[in-house]
Amino acid sequence: MTRKKAIVRTLLIICIIITICREMGWLNLRYYNSQISSSQAKSFNDFTYGSPGSLQDVPLIVKCMGYEYGQSGTTDNPAVIVYISGIRHGALWIPLFKQSQFTVGLPVSLRRNGHDITGTVSINGTLSINGLCSARDAKHLLANHVMVSVYNLVRDQMDREN
Repeated sequence: MTRKKAIVRTLLIICIIITICREMGWLNLRYYNSQISSSQAKSFNDFTYGSPGSLQDVPLIVKCMGYEYGQSGTTDNPAVIVYISGIRHGALWIPLFKQSQFTVGLPVSLRRNGHDITGTVSINGTLSINGLCSARDAKHLLANHVMVSVYNLVRDQMDREN
């Protein structure tokens, strides 16, 4: 083996090791620009029973892919939890350039303070990442965007109900 081939092989092995370490989370290498755009649609029904109280002080938590967003409750006022079971998205493993369409269809059902709110939330969008970003970090960006969107939509509905 010539010296040139040995250098190329060594550099290739180093690149592979760095990629594996970055994807496994052992090495934090982040140098990217990301853009997420989405459109949301919602449909809610509120059925009241008894003497309904306000939902403005009820804490709300949204959970998705092991992450959570929102404020935790207390033993006297526990949080309402909305679970996002999954986000349909394209390939996020592609190195250097990731462009993915995503969709979320989420049934929402919460019952608190004399309100029984049921409905659906739909989010469609595009995620675009240029640069060094692992698939794990891309999923975190996507989950965070979706959780914030769902939180805002459900919180807005809860704040309307007095």
